[in-house]
Amino acid sequence: MPFRRILLITLLSLSTMASAQVTDLLPDVLFYGPASEGDNDIGTHLNHPGRVFFKFRTSIPDIGMGEFRIVKNGQDAGNNQEYVDQIIQRSDGSTRARTLSDFRWDNATAKMQTLGWANYRVRIILPGDGVGPIIREGLKEYVNITSTQLHSDNPPELPDCTQQITQGCIPPSGERLNSNHNGLQGLSVGYTDIYSKNLEFQWVDITGLHWGTYWCEMESDSLNDILESDETNNVTRFKFTIDATSDPGGLLPDTPTFHADQDGNNSVDFTEILRVIQLFNSGEYYCDESTEDGFAPGTGDQVCTPHASDYDPPDGHISLSEILRLIQIYNAGGYTYCPAADPATEDGYCLDFAK
Repeated sequence: MPFRRILLITLLSLSTMASAQVTDLLPDVLFYGPASEGDNDIGTHLNHPGRVFFKFRTSIPDIGMGEFRIVKNGQDAGNNQEYVDQIIQRSDGSTRARTLSDFRWDNATAKMQTLGWANYRVRIILPGDGVGPIIREGLKEYVNITSTQLHSDNPPELPDCTQQITQGCIPPSGERLNSNHNGLQGLSVGYTDIYSKNLEFQWVDITGLHWGTYWCEMESDSLNDILESDETNNVTRFKFTIDATSDPGGLLPDTPTFHADQDGNNSVDFTEILRVIQLFNSGEYYCDESTEDGFAPGTGDQVCTPHASDYDPPDGHISLSEILRLIQIYNAGGYTYCPAADPATEDGYCLDFAK
């Protein structure tokens, strides 16, 4: 057989194999923020007395090439729960299953339990719209993931109605598919799940957070457990403001806490400044509500409003320049909160020598 003919046959064979290659049709789930200020609210909840929450509406669509389908697999996970599989569609019409590490089907609640499906955080806004440290956080631990409605940014070719996983579309038979049918949940391609601001845990606990403007950060699949076509678009942020309009009942303080001033007399005495020097000398501090100022020297949880002397930038450390600024306030005898000062001060406080 001539060499050229053998080469042609080989190339044709490789081309046929390549065209027959089976690929995964993966989902892509991500958060879309509130459409307007009316989709946000600051308030309380009967089940959580004494707490104040930032509540917001959001949606989480599947904009990928395949549906996001998860289902209990019958394997005992303990605590009256079952392990959960992600069912992945393939280009030849078949499917394959992979067991997830984060999701559990909870038989007691008939819901999925997860620590990474929907994580919410409040962050400080740094100059130039920079993203500062996390100061509050929350999550939706028990969920019913369902195709509530068509997504506004849906792909040009929507799936057949009969292929929709959950409610939001009535198949020709007239039967509406149930989001928890036999432990099945998920999103069809081009559909989105809507989380109303009135749902419990569709919020971040902001108790004690003072008036101001912050980032609200939403992250889907924070534990990277779901197999998706795009793993880089899971974080979405939007700004929200706490002020007299959004907090008409005055549930939150209108000014920040100056943590060095433990007795709240608008001045810093020698004992108080020694405490901040202790945090400075430790090199790092963490949140600890059991102490006199809410902080402790050393390494630990830093999800709280940073110390007022940690501002340039707020990073869990009090620097030399920041401690020198506090000494300046100590020497002046007093201070006032002056966020609108012109020119602005470095920390939002002005010296008050009249004290």
